[in-house]
Amino acid sequence: MTAIEQQSLYSVNKSCCLSPNNATCSFLAMADLADRLKETRLARGLTQAQLADEIRRQHPEAKITQQNIGAIEKRRHRGTRYIAEIADVLLVHTDWLALEKGPRDRRSQGLVVDDPKLVAALKLMQPMAEYQKDQALKILDTLSQPPSALSDDQKRRTGNEG
Repeated sequence: MTAIEQQSLYSVNKSCCLSPNNATCSFLAMADLADRLKETRLARGLTQAQLADEIRRQHPEAKITQQNIGAIEKRRHRGTRYIAEIADVLLVHTDWLALEKGPRDRRSQGLVVDDPKLVAALKLMQPMAEYQKDQALKILDTLSQPPSALSDDQKRRTGNEG
């Protein structure tokens, strides 16, 4: 390989993912994580800030911010220690999000719903956008809380003031 060919190869390093000495670089895997994260986040109808907020709500120990999510999507961070928490909130498998290995979505296996009211509710929710489904689930989560666990405002809104 000539010096010019080596320089050309190095200058398109991100596209061909080879360095001048033909060593494989790690950029390709990170690009895939960034793309998968952004694609999945948008499919769920979440902003970067909403995703970070939801991760912190579900995983209080996670110190992730909107800026962290943005840096991953823009490929400024090489990875994250919160990949499992991100995958959990996005309802995808960690291996798929990090490495594109295995199935994408985490689905309940063998769940049988035989309550007619639940079946009707699920049919109503099916055409909803992801953010609408998330809002409906938050409402159900609030309604399922024992009255002692609700804030005064939540008690007023749900009629559990007693």
